[in-house]
Amino acid sequence: MISFKDFITPVEKYIAVQYDNVTQKRMREWCLSNGFDLTVKHNGEPQAIYKFDFHTTIFYSTSKHRMENGLFHIEPGETKAIGFELLGVDKNIPVLKVTSPDILAIRKYFEEVFQMKDAWDSYKPHISLSYVKDNLPDMSNIKLPDFPLTYSMMKVAD
Repeated sequence: MISFKDFITPVEKYIAVQYDNVTQKRMREWCLSNGFDLTVKHNGEPQAIYKFDFHTTIFYSTSKHRMENGLFHIEPGETKAIGFELLGVDKNIPVLKVTSPDILAIRKYFEEVFQMKDAWDSYKPHISLSYVKDNLPDMSNIKLPDFPLTYSMMKVAD
């Protein structure tokens, strides 16, 4: 249980849309068939392949906020895959670049209503494809997913 002090103390927030179970399954299969390793978490710890979490980050705030953490149902939406890129501090995290007017609207809401400031200079909506930074597949030879990328949940965490 969260203490009252923890509840009222502003903290940096992570906000992301979570892709639905069908999209999670399809992305997992697509990644594995294209040579992406899903056995490592973002923090470098090992994980089971089925636990790899496909999401699009809305904010990784540097500003501090008071808001409830959790996984919340939101109006279902869809993103469109538009390409690949290597992101992260060392440009070694393979991602699927996506576009969605709804995701941009969600981000704008948090910017305007909560005055959130992001850890990154520019916002690049994407879905991380692996956190293993070595032996990456040649993304120039990979076709974009040909299935819908749908989300229906939003995660808020410290």
